[in-house]
Amino acid sequence: MATIIPEPGSVVEGVVWAVSPRDLLSLDIHEGLGAGHYTKHMRPVMLSPSSVAVPAVVYVAVDDAPGALCRPGYDALVLAGARQHGLSPSYQCRLADLLAPANAIPQPA
Repeated sequence: MATIIPEPGSVVEGVVWAVSPRDLLSLDIHEGLGAGHYTKHMRPVMLSPSSVAVPAVVYVAVDDAPGALCRPGYDALVLAGARQHGLSPSYQCRLADLLAPANAIPQPA
């Protein structure tokens, strides 16, 4: 699954949405907040490289191991979203590399 892992000097590209409190409650359910899949945090985000940081809600996976809780097709959905929302080509490549272990077919020993 895609998640945020704190790493000094790293950057996470993404999309910021304005949502109502009701929508946020729906997102909590959809993201499995009550089931222990994610924790919810307020983090400063920059809307552009030259902007001032603003607070935003982010969901962080409890299990950050590659492929953890990854539904079939999830990786393709993440990559399609990155393209659709114009994330940088270098970041799209990085996402593809990070999601690749979720696609790996286990080989017999």
